[in-house]
Amino acid sequence: MSYTAPTCANCGTEATIQCEPCMDAPEYEPGDSTSTFYCTPACQTADLRNHKTYCRIRAQRKRLLRAAIILKAALLVYSEPSYEKTIAELDRLDKVLALPHNCGGNYYPRLDPDAFLPNPTPAQMEAVLMYSLSGGIATRLVGRLTHKLLAGLPSVVQQIHVHVETPSVKTKLLRNPHSISREHTVLKVDLLFGGGTWIIDPAAAQFGVPNVLFPYDRYISDRGIDLVGEPATYNVTETSDIDYLLNERTPPLEGDMRDAIALERPSRVRLASFVNTCVRNDILIGSAGEFEAKAEAFKEALRLHMARSE
Repeated sequence: MSYTAPTCANCGTEATIQCEPCMDAPEYEPGDSTSTFYCTPACQTADLRNHKTYCRIRAQRKRLLRAAIILKAALLVYSEPSYEKTIAELDRLDKVLALPHNCGGNYYPRLDPDAFLPNPTPAQMEAVLMYSLSGGIATRLVGRLTHKLLAGLPSVVQQIHVHVETPSVKTKLLRNPHSISREHTVLKVDLLFGGGTWIIDPAAAQFGVPNVLFPYDRYISDRGIDLVGEPATYNVTETSDIDYLLNERTPPLEGDMRDAIALERPSRVRLASFVNTCVRNDILIGSAGEFEAKAEAFKEALRLHMARSE
């Protein structure tokens, strides 16, 4: 296949300067994420009036994608200490992790804390870690972080409960080797002024899906999603579910279940403290390389914060 050099959006000559604010934006409709190039800074300035609306929309999508990446990173770091515990729980519940086999099809390694995948791939580890946050826990944990990352972005964020019918054939957690429906909670984000409607699924890795941001219609159709009720206001906090169970539920929880739930609360409070004090407003800003470095620094800082507070 022959290479076609990009051309200047202003004058049509061969170009090498890419518009950085909107480069690497996610695609909403096929072909609507084409990069914009210019031959000189002068041509870029001359084309500003024509390009600014397109650039603004793509820049919003780019920021949303980066926010979703940070949300996933936060969940993975938060759940790391529970990795072996989660495997043991899955083993007790007779669940399996379906993994692609080199010879085709899937195989189902036993979820045993002492024998399970001594050198798991990132996808395998993420599937286990995100499973520990299933049932709506993931979106509760990142509520504060979501609002902080999206502050100033013209958008409306809601939560939706869905049934996921078709997990990825590559990596998935199941009760048996056959796909089943599982209730799941995701975020619906309407980017105002033409940015489109998106789904953030920060815990999608439990279904073998590495991505975290999806165009709304594509997410519903491609994944076999059934909505459970209407979109709801996204105003949960890290501890809202725990506080309800401990202080407001009737009849009140007692015994081992209450103790187990209460034991989880300090970790969630530490996560909230990290978001309030350590997440900078500029974390989503910068080149692709700069953002990647910020994301890695974010994960390491959160990891140290959670460990230091134990």
